[in-house]
Amino acid sequence: MLVDWIQSKGGVFNPKLEIRKADPSDPNSFYGMFANEEIEEDGILMQIPRDYFVTSELDDPEWICNTTRNLVREMKLGDSSRDGPYVNYLKDQPRGQLPSSWSKKGRSLLLKVTGGSSDDQIIPPKGPVDRLNWWKSECDGGDDEFEQHVFLMVMQRGWDDILIPVFDMMNHRNGKWLNTKETSVYDEDQPDVVVKARKHIQAGDEIYTSYDECEDCVGRADTYGTPDILRDYGFVEIFPQKWIFEDQEVAFKLDENEEGELELEWISDEADEEDLKFFDEQIKRLQDLWDDELSHSHEKIPENEIRTIQGFAKASIRAMEAMRDFVRGDMARDASEGTCGVS
Repeated sequence: MLVDWIQSKGGVFNPKLEIRKADPSDPNSFYGMFANEEIEEDGILMQIPRDYFVTSELDDPEWICNTTRNLVREMKLGDSSRDGPYVNYLKDQPRGQLPSSWSKKGRSLLLKVTGGSSDDQIIPPKGPVDRLNWWKSECDGGDDEFEQHVFLMVMQRGWDDILIPVFDMMNHRNGKWLNTKETSVYDEDQPDVVVKARKHIQAGDEIYTSYDECEDCVGRADTYGTPDILRDYGFVEIFPQKWIFEDQEVAFKLDENEEGELELEWISDEADEEDLKFFDEQIKRLQDLWDDELSHSHEKIPENEIRTIQGFAKASIRAMEAMRDFVRGDMARDASEGTCGVS
């Protein structure tokens, strides 16, 4: 219905695409966008008219606040809204997708994984459960649960202050999996945003965009990692991943090759032995936390929250272990070759 609506407004949606569950036989499977036929490189996947974006409608520094209030208004209108099919689709989206809107016990357990308090973490992300503080401090928002839900939805689905129907149904993945490219969302001189195939797409392939390496993601590529995606989008990124430990000035990409082996690429300078002491401590802390609290279900924490927390803890341990073993392997090779230090 949503695709039909955007096409009726002058938009384009390639008939070789479909929106469906990844595994139609599994009721818990996630939704995604998939190719049902081959699509050539540079083929148009979709074209969304700018007139049907949901925006702040103002040149204002509190952009996301204004977009939230506009979307609240349109969602309350429902069928009477100009964007009826889109806002009705958004109304059907479940609450509690971002850690900031999780149960109290779920938020508390995630903070145990990151360590420290809600605004002072030992490992990333910073402020893993604090996004509603922004709504209250920057937007002068209140405690209305629906307005808070809409605010988090704008953060999760938006390009800053812009929501784009249908385009925002595409999932994220980087590396060799990223198979789309798009014209700038922010170029108001262009009447549409056009999404094209970055490369040849096979039938059955999922269609991916990027939340941190897109055409408009200026500044995010080397500063925004897997933990940030958990905080702002509500899921643990599958490979490839980026891990940015800002306080330690250690950052790297982690991927898995076709043989299932982990491969590491440095974004920062390589970690040194002093850094590794910190990571050894954090690996041990998370392993103990796993044994004590994470390895089992919790009666008062919803299943989706505990699964996500477990997945993030496992991913954090794996990333730190891989980086540590990589560095110590380099140190051992340097020592055997009679060199000093890490190159």
